[in-house]
Amino acid sequence: MNTEKSETEPNQTVIFLGREWNLANATVKTKPKKRLLLLHDQYNRKRWTKTLTEITVKQTAKLIGKLNYFRLQFQDDSLFLNIMDHQKAQAARLRGRNTTMIMNNTAIPDINWWVAELRANISAQLIQIQLQMTITTDAAPCGWGSTLERIGNDSVCSWNLEEKISEVNKQQQGI
Repeated sequence: MNTEKSETEPNQTVIFLGREWNLANATVKTKPKKRLLLLHDQYNRKRWTKTLTEITVKQTAKLIGKLNYFRLQFQDDSLFLNIMDHQKAQAARLRGRNTTMIMNNTAIPDINWWVAELRANISAQLIQIQLQMTITTDAAPCGWGSTLERIGNDSVCSWNLEEKISEVNKQQQGI
């Protein structure tokens, strides 16, 4: 490898597939133009839902497809697509794919979540941080116990003798 022409430390931002990939920090976020277009779609969806405007099932499917694009950036996004997807599927099943539908008001909180997330445009971390410790807790009938375990090491602290004898803690220990 020619070290004069190559960089061994990534320190650049690459725009690829409509996203900004920061190679130095291993983060990704959506380009502003794409984000603004989707925000505009969400505002329209919210207005149509509140005014009970009929929209086509295909339009709803198109919006859900656009929002699925953000799965890399937002971890909880699929949870906030369930209501819209369910209403779209129900309308398609009952009346066909080429018909119109009226979005129910139950989708408004999900639309609000999407608007807040798109406004914030927080970068997603591509490299997950390794766990260092795990806390295991329980609420026993008498007392409360916990165990703090370091990954790769033994327990740092554990139940006292009285809590070890407790029936719930025996089940936890597998005795």
